[in-house]
Amino acid sequence: MPVYLGREIPFFGVKELDNLSNVELPVNDILEHMFICGASGSGKTVLGKSIIEDFTQAGVPALILDNTGDMSSLGLIFPNYQPESFISWINIDDKDELKSQAIQYAKRYRHRLKLFDVSPAAVETLAKNIRTTIFTPNNDYGVRLAVPSLPSIPLNIDQIIKEDSGQIMDAAGVIAIGLLERIYPGQKLELLERQINFLSQLIHHSWQSKLRLEGVEGIKMLVDLIQRPPVKRIGVIPMDRFIMKHKRKDLALKINSLLIAGEQQWCNGLTLDMGTLLGDKVPSSKTQVSIVDLSQLEKTEDHSFVIARILLTVYQWMKQGGKTDKPRLLIYVDELNRHGIHNPIFPKTPHITAAKQMLNLMLRTAGKYGVAMVLGASTTSGIDYKALAACKTWAIGSLSNPREWQNLRAGLSDISLKIDQLARDNNLARSGEFILKKSDGETC
Repeated sequence: MPVYLGREIPFFGVKELDNLSNVELPVNDILEHMFICGASGSGKTVLGKSIIEDFTQAGVPALILDNTGDMSSLGLIFPNYQPESFISWINIDDKDELKSQAIQYAKRYRHRLKLFDVSPAAVETLAKNIRTTIFTPNNDYGVRLAVPSLPSIPLNIDQIIKEDSGQIMDAAGVIAIGLLERIYPGQKLELLERQINFLSQLIHHSWQSKLRLEGVEGIKMLVDLIQRPPVKRIGVIPMDRFIMKHKRKDLALKINSLLIAGEQQWCNGLTLDMGTLLGDKVPSSKTQVSIVDLSQLEKTEDHSFVIARILLTVYQWMKQGGKTDKPRLLIYVDELNRHGIHNPIFPKTPHITAAKQMLNLMLRTAGKYGVAMVLGASTTSGIDYKALAACKTWAIGSLSNPREWQNLRAGLSDISLKIDQLARDNNLARSGEFILKKSDGETC
């Protein structure tokens, strides 16, 4: 299954696309993960959509974590190319102007598809073969998705602890970081290491003891456990020395604030599980495209928390399915720096977020289980570009700041001798034009 990216151009700014070779990647390259970087308007969202459509055409479902709301248009497919199809999606009151704009959109749509030899039949096939669902946590703009602060006990926990105990500790750690991130907004979580370890131990102990922590009642139970810990030591250190009573009281009060802040609202909606995300609860012969639209969430902490919870759900599902070299799922995460360079969900080391913990875990393991990761960002500033070296394929569109190429050196170390030339070439890139670094280090 090759993944089509576009046409290979001899230089940036070329006007004729006829007689140019197609650029295709083996699916195994995407299973080694991909990073798409480019300033606003560079075409990275369109490239991401193209990859998603190729996977779904091959019957592989896609899960999109959409920080900006740009990916929801995947659900808009116009197989007949007629202006009437576009009218309801154009926000213009004047009827004559509306009709004129619809005609222009239809012409542009037909022209762009023709440039890349995409036939009306291919568009119609895509429309018939995929089913798109837009989920929205904590609001009703789309299909409401329940994302409680604490998840239910992992399925088959006794077997997992016996065979892969690290998986449960990883899960408890991510949940702990997600909680602390939201109750101590703006704080550097790396300075709260003891609180993270303490909460992780409580969550791990609760799951082992079959104590249900999900929902409002689960938050109440956790508050009680914090004040009266069921474990006497963390490692070999007595509890009261590891984290003193006044710090436990402060932590309990902070977590209690989640109840005041409306935890019940986060619990409303469809259950967060793979049956929901893959559309298995609504039988269909179509390939599922699930878009989790996070654009209505205002806080970085909430974006990070939801992304971490969803990726944790995927992680536990893929581990249960076992290793495979065949693609089972494509995950696309848009705009790692959605909230700006000073508050990204994937910050530079030593800073941590719940989303970063899970993204790093998925980049290390997901490919072995048939889950491909594609990550996108409009800038490398503020994000952990060194960690993104785990993505073996990079697509680099036009960048707003030439100094960003210094950041990219870390991820492009295998072609560092060409980096200055690539930076000069990139200044000429138009929208939709990218430098592609393949998994073998070759560039085009």
